[in-house]
Amino acid sequence: MMQRLRRHGLRGVFGVVGLVFLISLAIAPAQTPLYSGSTYTRGPEGYGAWYAWAQAEGMDLQRWQRPAADFSATHAGSPGQTFLQIYPSLIPDPSPSPELAAWISAGNTLVQVGVRQPVTAAPFESKPNTPWGAGELDTRRRKLEATAGIWSDPYGAIAWRESVGNGEMIRVTTPFLAANAYQETRANFQLLAHLVVQPQDPLGTAIDFQARAVWVDEYLHGYEEEGAIAADPDRDTLWGYLAQTALAPLAIQGAIATLIALIALNRRFGAAQPLTPPMENNSQAYINALASVLAKAEQHHFVLQLLSAEKQRQLQHQLGLGSTLLTPDDLRAAWVERGRSLRDLNRVLHLQTKSRLSKGELQQWLQQWEAIITKIVRESERC
Repeated sequence: MMQRLRRHGLRGVFGVVGLVFLISLAIAPAQTPLYSGSTYTRGPEGYGAWYAWAQAEGMDLQRWQRPAADFSATHAGSPGQTFLQIYPSLIPDPSPSPELAAWISAGNTLVQVGVRQPVTAAPFESKPNTPWGAGELDTRRRKLEATAGIWSDPYGAIAWRESVGNGEMIRVTTPFLAANAYQETRANFQLLAHLVVQPQDPLGTAIDFQARAVWVDEYLHGYEEEGAIAADPDRDTLWGYLAQTALAPLAIQGAIATLIALIALNRRFGAAQPLTPPMENNSQAYINALASVLAKAEQHHFVLQLLSAEKQRQLQHQLGLGSTLLTPDDLRAAWVERGRSLRDLNRVLHLQTKSRLSKGELQQWLQQWEAIITKIVRESERC
């Protein structure tokens, strides 16, 4: 029975844990790995090939591995620069921080690649025209009603600009504009290069790769300088570090699964221990059963005779009179011969002649017998 209950309990635990896992998969946000869009990544979703190509063409290209607020503070007095942010996944309308917005207004450009826009009727795979040939595009998202579209097709804008003071923001709807997967299509590479070094010039202008300095935000992809790590107060503790890794959600899910298992099994850790049955005293059980039967049959005189015989036998044993029961008169004579008073002995011999004793009288009679026998035992020990 216990094994059957245990099997059912384990099945219930596995079922609940499986349900929690499926719910976690269903409600978990769809996230692209952090390295997607990074210039350090050589996979299809990375920008390593574009970065190497742009440097080979002579572009003043550097990586930034600190928060964007630090970038705007460091380069506040240097207008005519470009800050390129390639998001790991589509994000809805990312607004720059106040510090970065002020840096843009001073005459700089922020290029954001991977800004979420509505899905249109455009085919997922298309080849919109560029001055460098047909580009490659794998998305149905477009910016509708763009007043300053840079790269468009009949379904809407793929890249567009927004003015911010004396500077501007350029946004692209796909995060894979110049990813490694498109390195055979140079139109995509040249289009991104034009957007970062000549953002204000129309497409088709000859690209001057040295027109301005370009900084690529790698802080978005988890790359940090030692100074940025030391300045982060959450990195001072082990828990602060673990909270930013995948261990935190795993630990939470593990705690939930353990709690569910404990509730389902309704016990602490470890296998259930069977109850140890109490040791049975057969003699005591027999005595209790016999006493109950005699009490219901009201055999008080029979019980009294049994007890009287046993107590007299114990007394005779201590006096050296053998185990054969003597008559009350012979017992009194032997008692007197040993120089003892008959008062205590007559009291117990008189009570046992009654046909019935109350519970109190019976207890008192037994106590008197015990007192007489104990007294003789102690006298024998002193001798």
